[in-house]
Amino acid sequence: MNPVLVKPKRVPSPEELRADQFGFKPDEEEPMPEYESKGLADKAFEVIRRHEGFRSKPYLDTNKNWTVGIGTLIGKGTDADLKASPFFGKEINEEAAKALATKAIAEKITLAKRLVGPDTFSDFSPELQAQLVSGAYRGDITGSPKALKLLSQNDFAGAAREVLDNEEYRKAKEAKSGVATRMEEMASVIKKEKPMSFQSAVEGRFNQLPVTQ
Repeated sequence: MNPVLVKPKRVPSPEELRADQFGFKPDEEEPMPEYESKGLADKAFEVIRRHEGFRSKPYLDTNKNWTVGIGTLIGKGTDADLKASPFFGKEINEEAAKALATKAIAEKITLAKRLVGPDTFSDFSPELQAQLVSGAYRGDITGSPKALKLLSQNDFAGAAREVLDNEEYRKAKEAKSGVATRMEEMASVIKKEKPMSFQSAVEGRFNQLPVTQ
């Protein structure tokens, strides 16, 4: 009697499993779980607060844009832009500044995920995720398409070099600006990042799924 060969069923990918269970398409950016988003927002805020400090009145940042509180952009550098903002002639306290920054950080988390790809972003360490959100918040990373491409390819050494290989960093370094320190910190965190193994990546993504009772 000849043996009957049974073709094994294909094992669905984690993305397909999520699509079946939660209605996401494999190539669709899914919302970050609330608990994860909150933890990342807190880490990103710590990075941003450390470098930005706090100012109660509107001021011009290093790019000559109107800014207030904890580095929150409120307009371009013209007097008309300042007068059109709700902060003209006013001061804010640090609690209000944190609320403004927190709202902006939520938007920048979405942007940071989109810049390198949501799955790639989820594989990064919490430290690198926070740095990328901070970079999106201040524009340090959005202006470097090559660095973003290298990050998406897990070429961390190359991405770290690219972050510092630009005119903004060189000018900031020459002026001994805090911008240079901020960019150097990001490059250092990127350089220390290690690619996640396939098994760890799969386990990490499954761990993000909510537990059903």
